[in-house]
Amino acid sequence: MERVGVIRDNRTLREAAKRMDEEALGVLAVRHEGSIAGLLTDRNLMRSVIAHGVDADRVRVGEVQVAEDSVLFGSMDVVDASTLMRSRGLRRAIVVNAEGVVLGLVNCEQLEGACRSKPGASEDEGGKFLGFGTSGR
Repeated sequence: MERVGVIRDNRTLREAAKRMDEEALGVLAVRHEGSIAGLLTDRNLMRSVIAHGVDADRVRVGEVQVAEDSVLFGSMDVVDASTLMRSRGLRRAIVVNAEGVVLGLVNCEQLEGACRSKPGASEDEGGKFLGFGTSGR
């Protein structure tokens, strides 16, 4: 799983870009009123600011984030998580535990690789998602 930072949805795109640069992150989980509402990628940021010409000092992270359907629970079965991501057309998703704490970022390739390397992962792993239970380790 990839490391990911967290930013509140009311922060500006410039603040998000600085945070990504300072911490060498490609993705930030977006928090809204105590829960993860989605994610902001460096690609979303670039498209918003450069391609669409938005003002990075005025536009808020919550206005350009990828929606909440990009959040998975750490207790999810690997096969179910992979299927869900494919059905939603997601390449990456934020993984949280039952309390909403961010565990990291996972991509489709990682999930599908885990499915191939662990046939019957849902039974063998007791329904765990990449080794994470509800407590997040």
